[in-house]
Amino acid sequence: MTETQFIEKNKVHWEQLELLLTKEHKDADKLSDLFVKVSSDLAYARTYYPNRSVRLYLNNLTQSVFDSMLTDQDKFSFKQVIDFFKHVLPQEIYNSRKALLTSLFVFLLALAIGVVSSKYHTDFPTMILGEDYIQMTEENIADGDPMAVYKDERKVDMFFGITTNNIRVALLAFVLGILGSVGTIFVLLSNGIMVGAFQYFFFTKGLFWTSFLTIWIHGTIEISAIVLAGGAGIVLGNGLLFPKTYDRGTSMQIAALRALRIILGTVPLFVIAGLLESFVTRQTELPTIVKVAIIAISALLIITMWIIYPWYYHKMGMANDLTYNITPQHNSKRTIAKYQTKSFSKIFSDSFYEFRFYFSKNLGHILLPTLAVLLVAVIVQLKISDADQFTVGIFTSPNMAKLNIGSLGLSIIYLALLSYSACIVSFIINKEDLSLTSKLKFLKTNYIQVFAITAVMYIPYTIIESYNWMFFLLLFSPHFYIFAIEKITTEQNSFWSKFSEAFQLSFTHWIKFLPIYLVALFLSWGYMIVKFASILSVVVEFISWHKIFNNFGKDTAMVEAIVSWSMFMILAPLFYYLFKNQYYSAITKAGSLDLREKLKTFGKSNSVFETI
Repeated sequence: MTETQFIEKNKVHWEQLELLLTKEHKDADKLSDLFVKVSSDLAYARTYYPNRSVRLYLNNLTQSVFDSMLTDQDKFSFKQVIDFFKHVLPQEIYNSRKALLTSLFVFLLALAIGVVSSKYHTDFPTMILGEDYIQMTEENIADGDPMAVYKDERKVDMFFGITTNNIRVALLAFVLGILGSVGTIFVLLSNGIMVGAFQYFFFTKGLFWTSFLTIWIHGTIEISAIVLAGGAGIVLGNGLLFPKTYDRGTSMQIAALRALRIILGTVPLFVIAGLLESFVTRQTELPTIVKVAIIAISALLIITMWIIYPWYYHKMGMANDLTYNITPQHNSKRTIAKYQTKSFSKIFSDSFYEFRFYFSKNLGHILLPTLAVLLVAVIVQLKISDADQFTVGIFTSPNMAKLNIGSLGLSIIYLALLSYSACIVSFIINKEDLSLTSKLKFLKTNYIQVFAITAVMYIPYTIIESYNWMFFLLLFSPHFYIFAIEKITTEQNSFWSKFSEAFQLSFTHWIKFLPIYLVALFLSWGYMIVKFASILSVVVEFISWHKIFNNFGKDTAMVEAIVSWSMFMILAPLFYYLFKNQYYSAITKAGSLDLREKLKTFGKSNSVFETI
């Protein structure tokens, strides 16, 4: 049968299905009959006209049937954002009320400590706020403008800087919850003591109300958001400490999703606080009534959104237990469908399950061998160098590390190790046989191509020092990199065809990756927190006792390189799973790949009714 004859024979059914899909209320029986017919036509077209437009048309038509059956929860829209704040967030706030109240109590206790300590120790504000800040403020007071610090003329830059810093503090409080809430409590204590010392300092200068009416214009929302983020951190910590009937890994997974919902709810607060601090707080000459009104409205917003509405939501019987879409797993392997359109929570669940399931394999096949090579490379480079300053971080510009041989050699080693790691992550996921022979064969087939794509993605990080450009690259490159690696290691097409297709897909689907980027950003901030944590100084001190280099700077450089790489290699597979699952979900939806998989078995079943 020619293509023209095939179209003429069957187009009436296609037109009927198209017409039916445009109707708001569809006849289920008729839709089922037409879908089976068109699915059969698609199978025929895939066999006899694989490169013709009719196959693409039928493919899109059958996918439209699936799309028409998606619920509002499956489709991303602005309505989902509204529903999140209207339904999901108040449920989570009510169910997490004890953690949020604990966070508030810790902060208020810290604030009281700051006030009392400042009252009985006059040098306490200087110790907490810093001598430079105290001196600058005293000079501003002497000049008759105590709030001059807020009058920076770069309003837009100030907004982005303030908002970013506030979010950083909130994420710090959230991420450190993984230490069993101890880290979160530390952040709340440090911020509460700082606020208490700050306010008492102005009280001693007779400027309490002046400072209060200025600072709390933005502080009402800003401090509230930090306390709420602290509550999210405590929720996360409770998941680790109190797993209840779940195993500890599943409990942490559920707690992470709950805490993430609270953190997402604070994002608008930080944006509002940043706008107020950048554009309103600076207006110190505003009438008192205006300042009081802004503070009162801000307080009312917080109380309504985070206390009254969740209580009302529960009181009206709407706040039932949340469904987390997480099935508790034990020791048996759960099947992760590759070609399946997945919701964000499903991607989140599948990715964390894969992270847990493959964790020991990733340590053995990726972290330990790469860390051994890196350690030798760093020690050799530091041993032969006479430089006084050292920078050997993962993403280091060649001109930043002042070593005799430069950082170029180390950068090449990083590049080689990153390529190896990307190859092995895909190898572990896609291969049952993890023997050395199988691994070497896999590397022989794919390593050069993976190295090439890794170089394309890695080089910009080493030559561009602008954080704005790095943020742009971070937003664009991860999913493109995963697209390319998946295509290289799972398909047999030419390298350039895989590269160009991955590049095209990265632009086509980038908007779908925004939730995944947010999760990756939280994880990255956690990585940076550990990397720069004060505990590193203790490790460096311990290393320096053993006189490895007889140079504290070299000891520090070695420890930072080891910790940075270890944390990066532990988290990198999780990033990979997140972007990989979103990638296959996106291309499945775009190309009806789940339907294709099912059509391969169509007609082979003995059942009376086929399952499509």
